[in-house]
Amino acid sequence: MRRAGAAKREVLPDPKYGSRLIAKFVNIMMIRGKKSTAERIMYDALSSIEDRAKQDPLKMFNRLGKRIRMLHLKDRQAGFPASQELNDDAKHFTPVGTGTIDWKKIVAVAEKNDIRHMFVEQDSGGVPLENITTSFKNVQAIL
Repeated sequence: MRRAGAAKREVLPDPKYGSRLIAKFVNIMMIRGKKSTAERIMYDALSSIEDRAKQDPLKMFNRLGKRIRMLHLKDRQAGFPASQELNDDAKHFTPVGTGTIDWKKIVAVAEKNDIRHMFVEQDSGGVPLENITTSFKNVQAIL
């Protein structure tokens, strides 16, 4: 019999925006202790929102976080920088469930927040039909 349960830890705000919501999202995205990679991906996404929408990304994330109904699933191989560019060097994409993103945690939060649709995409690399088959099997195992 255990002596006592684990104490609930308070999530500290992220260092860049001072937001607990962003810190929680980064913690969900993190896999194998690579917090710096998860932060870089999150901050790049928020920077993209700021550039394209011309709005404060933190306010937009807080306001729309519960309204998101679709999730775009895309995985990446370990050791590649966070990039959304598609070019001849974009060999960092891999079938969903075979890369560095912890999809079990993300899908669990997506279900909690009533995400209704999930789409799988792989921009390059490998044989497309084999990749989508692998991604489909991995997503089925997660769900």
